[in-house]
Amino acid sequence: MTITRGDVEAWYPLQRDTRDIIGANDGTNNGASLITDSAFDRLVGSYNFDGQDDYISIPTLDVSGSFALSLWVNMNDSSSQQTLIAPKADLDCQIDIENGEV
Repeated sequence: MTITRGDVEAWYPLQRDTRDIIGANDGTNNGASLITDSAFDRLVGSYNFDGQDDYISIPTLDVSGSFALSLWVNMNDSSSQQTLIAPKADLDCQIDIENGEV
């Protein structure tokens, strides 16, 4: 199977902002801070979440049928439960990490 740019509903590289670089589904940052490289005093381009109430919200996407989701996570503490993906409204889809397991 070949995936083309037209097959992608949204793409959030989260490099300095929460823009959707494929379409017009930009996210909104709610408390997450951009990580800086103190040695060079520059933005690294990723976000730090406090594990309490920081999140990035995105608009509702049309993902009816089969879909794939990809994300990279670097956790400071994987011993407690952390929610990575949480649904809006009545959707039945949530991804958590607890004790180092997804």
